[in-house]
Amino acid sequence: MGCRVLLFLGTVLYFLCHLSLPFLDWSALVYVQRFGLGLLMGVTGTVTGTVMAYSLPPAVQGLGVSIFSLSTAIALALGPFIGLTVVHLAGYNVLNWDTTILSLVAVVAGLCLKQAPDIQTGRKSFFQLSNYLDRDVLPFAMVAVIMTLGYGSLASYLATIAAERHLETAASIFFLVSAIVTIVTRPFTGRFFDRFGENFVIYPAIFCTAVALSLVAVAQSPWLLLVAGVFQGLGFGNFQSAGQALAIKLVAKPRIAQATSTFFIAFDLGMGLSPYIFGFIGIAFGFTVMLLSLSVCTALGLGVYYLVHGRSHPLKRPLFKHKSQAV
Repeated sequence: MGCRVLLFLGTVLYFLCHLSLPFLDWSALVYVQRFGLGLLMGVTGTVTGTVMAYSLPPAVQGLGVSIFSLSTAIALALGPFIGLTVVHLAGYNVLNWDTTILSLVAVVAGLCLKQAPDIQTGRKSFFQLSNYLDRDVLPFAMVAVIMTLGYGSLASYLATIAAERHLETAASIFFLVSAIVTIVTRPFTGRFFDRFGENFVIYPAIFCTAVALSLVAVAQSPWLLLVAGVFQGLGFGNFQSAGQALAIKLVAKPRIAQATSTFFIAFDLGMGLSPYIFGFIGIAFGFTVMLLSLSVCTALGLGVYYLVHGRSHPLKRPLFKHKSQAV
């Protein structure tokens, strides 16, 4: 269909879904509306990610993806904060009209795309699985699933954990702290990705995420919970952009759309499954055991990443190369 057409359809239908909510007086229709919003977010996310990837020179893919993905980081930080503030001051009806207006802004922004890239693709069956997933990205997608397990459970259970430990105030700004650290560090990690290779970013990102989950597991004071938020931003926040950049790097240009969708399918799969699977551990053994289990799973991601990609792609060393040439 091409980027321009699909982006227009995705944003317009997303706007219409928001616009329809005040007129839905049956709960089943609200579920359909929410399903439509999720579907269309997936469409527009894949399209915009593909446009970005096609527009980047290979030498700065890491930096480009990092800067582009700051939009998501800022939205994840400001969205809940603004949403809760509007609900508190004006109620849900005003919030719905706010999000409807914002979705209309997205339509206008999509129309401003003047030079949509020419997506290279072959003629294949609509029902062929390779049209939607890329097999070269699938091994790394396992790492993406592992990495999102912790975030999925934190997003679902942090409020409950904080209430048990009387840390509600610190918990309310945990993700804000994480987002701020992500926003500050992503341009640097993107540059490191390009100069030194993906291993220089992804290994520390996995390690920092495991540390964040361990700190949340044992946190009994506000400051320790906020320190965990810093590690969460350093780890998970930077893995999201570095992982997307690596998925793009693994494929030829005609497969960028499939690489992007494969990565985000894995990303969303981990976040969706985690609260369900690890929630049983939390109920049976407590949240501390649940979080420590998630930390161990995330740490195991270091080994999985090494096996599926890291061992075959050693660090680049341009700084040492320049020094040796100077000598």
